[in-house]
Amino acid sequence: MGSPFCCFSWSRSFINDCAHYLCTRKQGMRELVCIIPHARPKAAFITAFAKRIRFGILPKILTLDEVIDLWFMANGQTPKPYASMLDCIELLYRAVQRVANEDHFVHTHFGSMDRHTFWPWGKMLYTLFEEIYRQGKTPTDLRIPEDMPKPTQILCQALGHIHRAYVDGLAAFSQSTHGLTLLTMTTLPKIPTELLPTKQRLVALCGFSMPDAAEEALFFMLWEQGAIVCVQGDVGLCSYLAKVHYACHGIDEWLERWHTYAEEVFPDAPKPRPVFRFFAGYDAHAELNDLTRILAQTQGKSTAIVLASEALLLPVLHHVSWKNINISMGYPLHRTLFGEFITSLVKAFSRKHGDTLYWRDLLHIVRHPFGLCFLENPKELEEAICSGQSWQSVAMIKNPFLELCLGLGNTTDLFDLAEKLDVITKALLENTAISWPNPLEKEAVILFQQRIVTTLRSSLVAKKRLPGTLQQRILTELLANERIPFASESQQGLQILGLLETRLMDYEIVIILDATDDLVPGNPGQDALVPDAAKKLLGLPTLSDRQLRSAYNFFRLCYGSKNAHLLWQEGETQSASEGARKSKSRFVEQLIWEEEKLRHCLLEDEVERADVFLATKALAKKSLHRTAAIQEKLSRVFANGISATVLDQFLECPYKFAHSYILDLKTPAEVNEGDAPDAVGSFIHGFLCDLLKPYEGKVFSGMPREAFESALDKAFHGKNCPELPATNSFLLRQACETLLWKYIGRQKETTVLKVETDVRRTFVVGKSPYPLRGKIDRIDHRETGIVVLDYKTGKLKLPKKDVWEERELFARLEEFAATAEPEQVQEQLAVLRETMPSVQLPFYMVLAIDFCQNTFNSIPTDAALVHLAEGGQERPLFGEKNTLSLLERMRHAQALIGFLLTALDTVPCFEAVPDKHCSYCPYEGLCLVGNL
Repeated sequence: MGSPFCCFSWSRSFINDCAHYLCTRKQGMRELVCIIPHARPKAAFITAFAKRIRFGILPKILTLDEVIDLWFMANGQTPKPYASMLDCIELLYRAVQRVANEDHFVHTHFGSMDRHTFWPWGKMLYTLFEEIYRQGKTPTDLRIPEDMPKPTQILCQALGHIHRAYVDGLAAFSQSTHGLTLLTMTTLPKIPTELLPTKQRLVALCGFSMPDAAEEALFFMLWEQGAIVCVQGDVGLCSYLAKVHYACHGIDEWLERWHTYAEEVFPDAPKPRPVFRFFAGYDAHAELNDLTRILAQTQGKSTAIVLASEALLLPVLHHVSWKNINISMGYPLHRTLFGEFITSLVKAFSRKHGDTLYWRDLLHIVRHPFGLCFLENPKELEEAICSGQSWQSVAMIKNPFLELCLGLGNTTDLFDLAEKLDVITKALLENTAISWPNPLEKEAVILFQQRIVTTLRSSLVAKKRLPGTLQQRILTELLANERIPFASESQQGLQILGLLETRLMDYEIVIILDATDDLVPGNPGQDALVPDAAKKLLGLPTLSDRQLRSAYNFFRLCYGSKNAHLLWQEGETQSASEGARKSKSRFVEQLIWEEEKLRHCLLEDEVERADVFLATKALAKKSLHRTAAIQEKLSRVFANGISATVLDQFLECPYKFAHSYILDLKTPAEVNEGDAPDAVGSFIHGFLCDLLKPYEGKVFSGMPREAFESALDKAFHGKNCPELPATNSFLLRQACETLLWKYIGRQKETTVLKVETDVRRTFVVGKSPYPLRGKIDRIDHRETGIVVLDYKTGKLKLPKKDVWEERELFARLEEFAATAEPEQVQEQLAVLRETMPSVQLPFYMVLAIDFCQNTFNSIPTDAALVHLAEGGQERPLFGEKNTLSLLERMRHAQALIGFLLTALDTVPCFEAVPDKHCSYCPYEGLCLVGNL
């Protein structure tokens, strides 16, 4: 049996204490060998030994991968190169097909399965085999619960046969995997001479906590020969009576398996407890602001920023002012600009129809910075896309680079895909017009070219014809698994790293960002092939084992610091509709609980929280002041003719009117994919115009149903019919057949004088002439006189009841149009908004006076809105019960329009009017910015 484990307190620096302890041992110091889990702490170990060994040779420090190479060489073998995951899945596919030829049940479910269908099964099999190998086992046929899916049962029952075929396939290509190499190493009996403990050679296994079974088998052979094991953790491991921290249960179980115990090294050394600080932010911005405050107080100290999420790397770099920064983590390739560009292409191809792409996908590619660099007139191309159909042909792209990118959707195999991707990456690297935002982006393109393109080109399945969907899936998987490495061995300056990269490292100041439970330890889903319950029976790592590893890394890092800052978010997650919210990590909860037990009080008040400032949308009334430039632009609006819509929008919200008509800010153009109310309204107006045009100057009292349906059918097959989704088009047809016929069928006898007529008039207010324009849907002659009709397909805006009887109101409007002060005008506009939400009908009456007088020798007596959505119900402006004379009607209507025209021409500023319409306003965001 070997020696007891050497236990170092995790309240102290493991590397310094371990180096000091090993240097104090006289036996075997001549050829000291340290075996560590990974390469990152290697430089720190060398530095720690160099401080203590002034003369002589420094110890040999080996990582586990280097030990594997030595072990194979000692047994006269050479480790085989590792196959890519893509090649492993292809070999697993061949293995399953080979077994299917011999096994009826496997053949039933997998014999006719193509590579595309097999891909998810292949990924799960690959992961399962690697887990089994790392546990020092050879896969055998498994029996799993019968409630699992049938394909899962069949694969697991044939696991041993598939494994043998899989290993044969790897051997045929002289390849292996990391797990299989570990398993093979445990069968090699000869220990390398360089690793064999002797009186002159001390071999120390440093910093391992939960080794896999294959690694443990290797360590056991060394330990039996005299190697020592140095672990770091809760010193309760050294006492049978003490309670061991749960994060160290992995080490405790390791001691039980080897039937040994642990002895504390430096038991009398001080073990200071770190100072913990807890901060809850409402989002990432709050966390980063707090990070800035912490860093301002820690200059010159050994500091580490630990990122639970890789997505925080670039935002953190924007908030760090330190000059000396060392990054030791991988950044996801798919998060870079280039990764997003490739992802956009794959997304577009994944849902293309024939040779057409969805317009939003196409627009996203064109608007991407890499796409813009190759376009001469990007605005014209954007306009062409936005004015087209939902599905657009790739032939409309007249650009060699984008044509090449879009050609990725027509590749025949992975080799063809790799060749085209290679050309794309070279074009990007050679384009001098690209302004790379940071070195990371250019590195992403080079890494993609060297790794992913090479993997696709050299894979075992490179020349096999694969469906485009599988090619895209493979490319997406490779992109998601690739990381841009930041390999820094310097221990000076600010360290930015992930939680996994902190293993064995110690820092005075530790700042953990995004310490939420969904990230630390994380909540991965169940394995679809072998559930956790089955894995436990098979001796494979379960979800709880993975969480225990995370717990050990987390608590070891926190307890080894002097000050630990734990920051997290408590805002809503993407699934907020289900009431889900982010919450602090269960590990943070554990730390808070431990602190509460030590202090004998609750720490709720000591958890700092970000300050939240609530502000309403209207902190100040937004306005656009009239200037010479504004007046010049307004004069152009007048010159084009003032419509009823112009006055309605000015009355509703002058600020909105100013942005729409004066500043001419248009909403982004988009392809119509919904109900398209404007297009539907234009179609219905056009249909009614064509339907009633033959009756101009004639008496109309309805028409036969057959004639109506024939005209409707012709309209729906005409060029003016709006292009809507199939469901929307069907509903529109049904509504027209029902509601429009209801309107036409209920028509009382009337004389149709004019249908859809463009009318213009110069209207004089005081001495100021204003050009009015509009399109009147219909003018009828009835018993009461001439009536102006306006069709409405949407919601009606009706004036307050009996408002036309308020003679004082219209007398005041007539007076204000000539003499009112600006403040009085603003007050009167506010009154009108309450009583007259729309001036469309009075505007049409004023507009039609000259036209009707000159054409029909009479003036309008009334106007009405025809509510088509209600089957053509008419809502008159005055109505039969109104007691006003015709002269009073016209005078009131002209006073109203005259006042609005004067107000439009004279108000000193165009103020915002907060109301329920704000949520639908395209300029709502401008109201939140501030006054202009």
